[in-house]
Amino acid sequence: MEAVFLLTELRGANSRAELILVATDGDFANDEIRQAAVWGLGKAGLKSYGDLLPFLEDGERDVVLHAIAAFGHDTPEPVVVQLIDKLISGHPRHAPAVSEALRIIGSDLVIENLIVAARENKGAVDWTLATLGRLPAEQVRSALKSDPLLDRLGPLLLLSSTTNWVAEDTVDIDLKFLLKQNLLG
Repeated sequence: MEAVFLLTELRGANSRAELILVATDGDFANDEIRQAAVWGLGKAGLKSYGDLLPFLEDGERDVVLHAIAAFGHDTPEPVVVQLIDKLISGHPRHAPAVSEALRIIGSDLVIENLIVAARENKGAVDWTLATLGRLPAEQVRSALKSDPLLDRLGPLLLLSSTTNWVAEDTVDIDLKFLLKQNLLG
């Protein structure tokens, strides 16, 4: 594990190759070291966002979660386009992970490319709209201005954490904790 952390800090081409080897090595199945290697490929380390794409479809839930969390606001447009292509495939397991990655990236590039995909009615439009609805509401409204697509997104934007205080992370965590309490049994 320490070696993976060092490779992440070194941020070189050799580090990238080694992190990919660790992340894809079957000997490390169900081991935290794979998760750490995926994390190191992302915003915490090499910012090699294109290398994260296959891990969004990994069979291990925690590897997928680390891949999602490893995307950063600085994810370049070619990777954003690839993510949207995966999103519009509508795959029941992959689309939710990709949607969350796009939400985490949350850049103007994401919004612009999602709007284009929604207007062109490519693939799973519901996933495109749902992802737009989870992005910062004011950012989406500004990008759409008087576009008819804004009317379709209106109800979803009400659920955005930027306009709905119950959807804010800290409130959501507190509410989920509260709902798990069972005083009667």
